[in-house]
Amino acid sequence: MKALDITDDDRILIIAPHPDDECIGVGGVLWKYAKQCEVIVLTDGRQGQGDTAPEKEKQIRKQEFLSEMKHLNIGGFRMFDIEDGTLLSHTDCMVGICLKEYSKIFVTGILEDHPDHKAAFLCVREAAKRTVAKEMPECYLYEVHTPLQSPTHFLDISDVVEEKCRLIRIHRSQLKELPYDVLAEQCACYRATLCRMPEKKLEVYEAVDLSEKTEPVISETEMLLQKERVNGWVLKRWALRLLKGIRVADDLSMRGITTVYVYGYGELGKLLIRELSNSGIKIKAVIDRRAGQFGSDKIPVVPLEKAEPVLPVVVTVVYEYPDIEKRLKSAGFKRIYSLRSLLEGVADADW
Repeated sequence: MKALDITDDDRILIIAPHPDDECIGVGGVLWKYAKQCEVIVLTDGRQGQGDTAPEKEKQIRKQEFLSEMKHLNIGGFRMFDIEDGTLLSHTDCMVGICLKEYSKIFVTGILEDHPDHKAAFLCVREAAKRTVAKEMPECYLYEVHTPLQSPTHFLDISDVVEEKCRLIRIHRSQLKELPYDVLAEQCACYRATLCRMPEKKLEVYEAVDLSEKTEPVISETEMLLQKERVNGWVLKRWALRLLKGIRVADDLSMRGITTVYVYGYGELGKLLIRELSNSGIKIKAVIDRRAGQFGSDKIPVVPLEKAEPVLPVVVTVVYEYPDIEKRLKSAGFKRIYSLRSLLEGVADADW
């Protein structure tokens, strides 16, 4: 490894999948070169630690990030507010960013264990493909959850490691289950020891070439795992609500709804049907594009074109919800409710 060379002329772009990844991974760079840095946070961080309702968690993490930027006195920062956990479906989100304005870019890598962290690198690669420039900016991967396998550069942060930890502690909502400040300092000691500099503390990075033709691959298995991760969040909140005696039927009744369509005949759809079956909410039918595959059920399964748009619909499909919402609106539906939003305490039709 060699020392990272940052000059006064460098303009640095730091890409964070979630609010706090930037200071966990490159807090040393941020503190030492704050005036030269711009930060982009891609997701809203709503699926953070603890049991805080996602919409509230999103606002908490936004305020923590803004406090960090104020502490650093960084003027150039943005939050894209893509829904946490879905970044693999939005890898084109940075195509409007002019990468040639920067000389160095820092981003999480494709081998990180969090799907959003993998996706952040794909976002940068997608933006690089749309960038016309004689020379691409230098790009460095940084580590958050998963240690880099082949780090190429290091930055001595011995003199600012405490400041880096203070930045991480600004995100106090994320320290409930895992003390990232302790993790970051221990990682800096570990990296220094491996580099035969045990008296120091280092941040490490891996240089990658954005102009390479080979494309990093996200397997179908990884895509499926991200979908199941999101479904898992929904099931967890559903179970917690039921333990408190709160049912989806209660949310619908409060809105004056007595009859609904259920969109989606997958696992979540079938669970919702079972919950509503003992309530005062009538299910007109299930809407599913695979309607022809199902035999006769107590509740009919129909394709979208045979549904009556005058009735409200509860969409149980989570990961593809934005596309489904568009199709439902095109079909004339006006009262569209996401099961996930109902379980999280916010219905889309009420936003």
